[in-house]
Amino acid sequence: LERERQHIDRQFFAGRQQFTRDEWLDALIRTIGLEPAKMTFRLKLHFLARLFCLVEANYNFIELGPRGTGKSFTFSEFSPYSTLVSQASTATLFYNNSRRRPGIVSFWDTVAFDEVGRVRIKDRETVDILKSYMASGRFSRGVEVVANASLAFVGNIDYAIDQIVNSVQYDLFIPLPKEFDLAVLDRFFTFLPGWEMPKNSSSYLTGNYGFITDYLAEAFHLLSKQSRYDYVNTRCRFGAAIEGRDEMAVKRTVAAILKLLHPVGDPTPAELDQYMEYAVEGRRRVKEQLNKRKHDDEYANIN
Repeated sequence: LERERQHIDRQFFAGRQQFTRDEWLDALIRTIGLEPAKMTFRLKLHFLARLFCLVEANYNFIELGPRGTGKSFTFSEFSPYSTLVSQASTATLFYNNSRRRPGIVSFWDTVAFDEVGRVRIKDRETVDILKSYMASGRFSRGVEVVANASLAFVGNIDYAIDQIVNSVQYDLFIPLPKEFDLAVLDRFFTFLPGWEMPKNSSSYLTGNYGFITDYLAEAFHLLSKQSRYDYVNTRCRFGAAIEGRDEMAVKRTVAAILKLLHPVGDPTPAELDQYMEYAVEGRRRVKEQLNKRKHDDEYANIN
């Protein structure tokens, strides 16, 4: 198995060098089963964002939007290293004290909460440990546990987006469980605007070749063990509005994009600018909703 993985590793990196950036992006989109020729570059990045958790360890992702856009597909069908859950308990997710057994975050690359608005939080301790895990990838429950699983939260918004945006009472986090307080929400690295995703339709399906999904999933699994954070850290600079958690979120998002689009080699400065802009927007969407819930200076730096 290790020899096979090393072969995939070498083959994958060598193969990437035969593509331009845009050709490689289109190949990834076709692997999902969709035709990139029918998409804008922004929409391609949106579909790519659903893969961030598969290549970046301890990544916190959220997508909320209308029904029928395939939000759960990536996490249920695309990779054997990803799992969907519909309920959350401390023992199941993190650590079972009675059995002295780690929870599912220790065994999967990605744990995705499907229909997150309906997820049942069985005890308050789950949320407290969730905060710790989302912040550092570690938690303590009698024993210290370190895990690498990324967390994805996907769900539906049953309101018109314009109605929410113009409301002083509601924000885009409205579908989430009431137990998810500001500290949990502040730990999301990016918010994918699900209302910009097209409904599932045969008109978007591709008849062209992509990668075999199992092959690409294995390559992504290998990439999740690597880091591009140091590269991003030496090349990205921010203004005063980007604060502590914002900076980490943006850098982790850029690192995920680099793993997907540049698993070998570096982007051009213009390409890196595109990735930075997309990452900042995704984090800003999170912070704008936090500022809407808490009308003081804590989350006011959103420009």
